Amino acid sequence: VLAGDEAAHVHRARDMLGVGPHATREEVDAAYLRLVSFYDPAKVMDLGPEFVVLSVRRLGQATTAYQIAVNAVP
Repeated sequence: VLAGDEAAHVHRARDMLGVGPHATREEVDAAYLRLVSFYDPAKVMDLGPEFVVLSVRRLGQATTAYQIAVNAVP
């Protein structure tokens, strides 16, 4: 059972990844890989540096969400 703040972090992480509370490790992995592909900075290089910065920031958030969510999988 997760403490209040920890449970909230896990809930937000799963929301970002788009997985439910009973997601398996495989589902969490697949969701993360989708976000890695979506936020790939190489895809926005031609749009300007502000888009690259945003993409890198979102990719970092996705990585943090993945780490939190995958550690919460039983």
